[in-house]
Amino acid sequence: MSRRGVWAVSELLLRYCDKGGSSKGVREFMRDVLPEFKEKELPQGMQITTRRTRYFGHPTLAVKFAEHEDAKNKRRYVVPLRNLDSETVLMHVRRARDTLPYPHSKLRPASRRVGANRSLQGVWTSAWQRAVNLAESRGVERGGFSPKAP
Repeated sequence: MSRRGVWAVSELLLRYCDKGGSSKGVREFMRDVLPEFKEKELPQGMQITTRRTRYFGHPTLAVKFAEHEDAKNKRRYVVPLRNLDSETVLMHVRRARDTLPYPHSKLRPASRRVGANRSLQGVWTSAWQRAVNLAESRGVERGGFSPKAP
């Protein structure tokens, strides 16, 4: 993904085997889809490198992030591509191209905050609220109802 005009990914490395059955989709991707992908969808400064692995090694996609040259820990991660078809490999390559070098944080609205200590009684749901309202309308004392009661 591009932040302030700079792409976070510097290199995508496709590893595959010439003869293994699990690399069939990657070989189809490289033969049919990769030339067009490099031409149309690959941003400047990013490269896709292909490398053969040992015989019958499983295919992988390694993502290297662009960082400063003096960075101590170079960030990268590896995605397994075994037994995938060429369309799914293309989806993984596009997703890898668009990733950021840090983990994504899940954003929640302020009303849905979850604390560290869960309730022993369970999570309050609207089904429980309906059961409470129904029981109160029938005149049943609290504590003697369940949400599945008619």
